[in-house]
Amino acid sequence: MKKAIALQPMYWTCRMKKADCHIRLGEWEQASFDLKFFTNRPFKEDNPNYKKKAYGFFRYGQILIEEEKYDEAYVAFCKGIDHDQGTNHISMEEMFYYRGFSRMKMGKKGYMNDIKMAAAAGVKDAKSFLSELK
Repeated sequence: MKKAIALQPMYWTCRMKKADCHIRLGEWEQASFDLKFFTNRPFKEDNPNYKKKAYGFFRYGQILIEEEKYDEAYVAFCKGIDHDQGTNHISMEEMFYYRGFSRMKMGKKGYMNDIKMAAAAGVKDAKSFLSELK
């Protein structure tokens, strides 16, 4: 990353990998910093990072939940769902679960639809959440 420049796709791929490392170490603030830049970067469709952007929004939203920034997390998950290009980097059902979770924490209505859809698709966290409500 130190030898690449921000105009090269490799730089942004490295920034994403670096954020994943910070996440594994529980370093939310550092991961949030890298993912904020990655998700705000406009990639063209021929850039290899374009298809990874939904994954970036997903991971960024998870970090924002850890930081209890539910409004920003909700926005990140919505952008990730809108940007999905059918890649296998993430499960859209998980994205809906976390969007519903952040929506619930914000006190907004409609969170149950996202969580029920994720549970019906087999997301374990969504199923356990629904079973706790009963």
